[in-house]
Amino acid sequence: MTTQYSRHLLLFCFAWLLLWGAGPALAADSTAAQEPVAKAYKEIQKLAAETTDANVMVESMDAVLARLVNYDAFARRTLKGTWRTLTSRQRKRFKKAFKALILKTYARRFKPGASFEVTWRGEPRFLDEAQASAEVRSTVSGEKAAADVDYIMARDKNVWRAHDIIVDEVSMAMNWRKQFKGIIEKSGFNSLVERIEKKVKK
Repeated sequence: MTTQYSRHLLLFCFAWLLLWGAGPALAADSTAAQEPVAKAYKEIQKLAAETTDANVMVESMDAVLARLVNYDAFARRTLKGTWRTLTSRQRKRFKKAFKALILKTYARRFKPGASFEVTWRGEPRFLDEAQASAEVRSTVSGEKAAADVDYIMARDKNVWRAHDIIVDEVSMAMNWRKQFKGIIEKSGFNSLVERIEKKVKK
């Protein structure tokens, strides 16, 4: 009777640890998705404070986004359905142009010499049962305007990186997917890449 009681007690303790002991770990893991975004913001704030030329700031932000954004995953997400039909050469050319487009689109929201503040709209939330993707929600407030900037983060080998950026509820990947699909259907893939290349050079 004593042995059976001890077993029941051990099972109860084990179940309690699984239920309650996992809580902080999950919360910490969720918060980890926010860390690379917070780090990028701090680096951009420093660049904005030290830089006076817009072109120089964009070039400097290239390294910041390279650490934050998974450009390969972003490209696949944007060209969903079309991506698998492309050759390796076409993919390489698209990723080069697309990376420049993301950089220019994102960087133009931050001006040299202009300060901004970042607030978090709650803790990151997991988007799947495997807890391999999460949404990080932030609000960037400048001197004249504010915008909600959210990041769809995915964990690749324990490193969280952005696969999509959502500005005021508009997903970059989804918005571009619709535009790009129309151009491909009407004029072809090469025409799409040429348009992106011309746009980023303006």
